[in-house]
Amino acid sequence: MTRCQIGIYSSKDKKFDEFDVLLCRHFDGCPGTPDGQKCGMLADIVPFLAKWVEVCGICDAERCGAQLLRFLCHKYDQIVLGEPYGDYSDFLDKIADEGSWACRTTHGISRRFHWNIHYFYKIYPNAVEVHAPRFNLDLDEPQPIFDEWQLLRRVSINEAADSTICPRRLASNHGPRCDNCTV
Repeated sequence: MTRCQIGIYSSKDKKFDEFDVLLCRHFDGCPGTPDGQKCGMLADIVPFLAKWVEVCGICDAERCGAQLLRFLCHKYDQIVLGEPYGDYSDFLDKIADEGSWACRTTHGISRRFHWNIHYFYKIYPNAVEVHAPRFNLDLDEPQPIFDEWQLLRRVSINEAADSTICPRRLASNHGPRCDNCTV
């Protein structure tokens, strides 16, 4: 179980604890690669963000966060619950058929940092940074030690949009560039 959190910031200069939106992923939070050659968070979020930046930009971090959460949950639903569902009642019926496992989505909205995350993704206009967080576990309530968070990787969203990532990956599981791409 590899937990992570995703912070969305309206500016690169904001400190870690000045997030506009904070999301969590309870497992499968490893970075992977942005081109999808290795599955993981970057393979999930970078293609989405590349398209989002092209259409809307990340200046409205709340809207970006809401749609990113919606996108990630939809991908999870397709994987765990099987084929796409119709209206919301179909979705609830599918959850009832699958039992309690289906009720445990891998994503959530956070108010503060979780002390047991393995990765933190800082999203701001034009980039995603992957950090290895550190926490002071000697306290009654563990606290982040931001000065010791290690930057592991930085991915330019603009470069990803211009690279070989297939925009159709947003709606399906095409490879990095499918035969149907015209861009």
